[in-house]
Amino acid sequence: MQAFRERLQKQPEAGPSQLRDSNHTSNATPLSVATPVSTSSGANGPTGSSAPYNGTQGKPIPSATAEVSRKERFQKKKGKNKADPQSSSDAKGGKLSNAEKAAKKALKLERKKAAEQKRIKKLGAAPVNRNGGERTGPKNLQEQRRAASRAAPWVDLARMARCDNPGQMLNEEVSAFYQFVSPTREEFEVRLYLIELITRAIRKLWPDAIVTPFGSWQTQLYLPSGDIDLVVEHHNVGATKSSRALHLGALGRALREANITDTVAVIANAKVPIIKFVTLDGRINVDISLNQTNGIASGKIINQYLDVIPGSRQLIMVIKSFLSQRSMNEVFTGGLGSYAVICMVISFLQVHPQLRSSQMDAEKNLGTLLVEFFELYGRNFNYDYVGLSIRRGGFYFDKRARGWLNDSKPFLLSVEDPQDPDSDIGGGSFGVRTVRGAMAGAFELLTGRMFERSTQMAEIHAARGNDDILDDLSILSAVMGFSPDVSILLEDSQIPADKL
Repeated sequence: MQAFRERLQKQPEAGPSQLRDSNHTSNATPLSVATPVSTSSGANGPTGSSAPYNGTQGKPIPSATAEVSRKERFQKKKGKNKADPQSSSDAKGGKLSNAEKAAKKALKLERKKAAEQKRIKKLGAAPVNRNGGERTGPKNLQEQRRAASRAAPWVDLARMARCDNPGQMLNEEVSAFYQFVSPTREEFEVRLYLIELITRAIRKLWPDAIVTPFGSWQTQLYLPSGDIDLVVEHHNVGATKSSRALHLGALGRALREANITDTVAVIANAKVPIIKFVTLDGRINVDISLNQTNGIASGKIINQYLDVIPGSRQLIMVIKSFLSQRSMNEVFTGGLGSYAVICMVISFLQVHPQLRSSQMDAEKNLGTLLVEFFELYGRNFNYDYVGLSIRRGGFYFDKRARGWLNDSKPFLLSVEDPQDPDSDIGGGSFGVRTVRGAMAGAFELLTGRMFERSTQMAEIHAARGNDDILDDLSILSAVMGFSPDVSILLEDSQIPADKL
């Protein structure tokens, strides 16, 4: 007994941080070490401003275990991977302290998490089969996270453990999803590199040309799979419709000769003639128009709205992803374009009664607002008679009185262009009824999932401090999934690192 007391006194006392590591009682879900996309709400990030990218936030803070991992990799690279005192004492059968055990366990978990994130990026693994065979469900936390992450990888960024009701859970998920799909610094640099390559090719053809990116590049509301919109300004280019087609064809040949792309589609008969192509580096879609500068002005106006309307960026990114995953985000195929979606979200937030009367904080009720958005445009909005405008604080107008009612297609959505009030930016979306049906379905799915989750809140409270079940409780995954639209990462871009 005396020997036992002496050995016990030699053990170092565990501090508060060590106790947290060993007990795992924290309510906050740790940020994934290999999160593919992120954002920031700071002054220099994309949220609430037109700054190009988030340079610092959104990256995991280096931990002690990450530092150990980097040190080991360096030693292996240099051929100096010598056994440290901890490993040697473990090999000799020596006992580890509680702090050493916790650090070793954390290092092992972090390595597994990093390896799993690489697998998730490849999208090759199937989810765990819960209904067939001998497997009835995940055996442990790692398997639970793995199964859920394939359908809802943004959940790792949500603080689900502190939620008291399904509304709070969905609010956390919307915020986490926004972080997950928002542009990163690396994505910005890839696109900047491509814009510079394209600009060089254009100026080689027309030395005096001015090339300007607009649209989602201006607002920083592009998805990982989003395209790049460019406009070329030149006084001798595209003066007539026939000359625009010739000049777009010449531009397409110049881009192929510069090895920027291998295939160019010239759409000369559109309302705004453009060329479309996919870059060889990065596989990013690019649209180029000639002397159509109204898009630049529209981007500046939209940024002014986004800066003063809380919650608008988060909802816009979720709605854009929702439509993109259903191939309903292109006007030429009948879907809703980004410009129309942005105006719809802004209008919804402008005229919302509780937001207008300051009875609701938009950024604390993003989940509720998302459900209500789907309800409005999926079930309640009168497409046949009503149009929307975001000017003068937002209002609805009579389509017939405005002269925008198409008697043969009254179901079309009318959205006033805030930069040009005489222009209807929703009139070309001939498949809007399909979009409306998808939104109505999303409302039903989300409300059904929220009711389902409300019956499980007692189980969540009982599991506080142990988030084994939290990842499986995603509400947003009822209408959103981890599709190839959000899986394009920098490592797949095939752009040489020395060019970035």
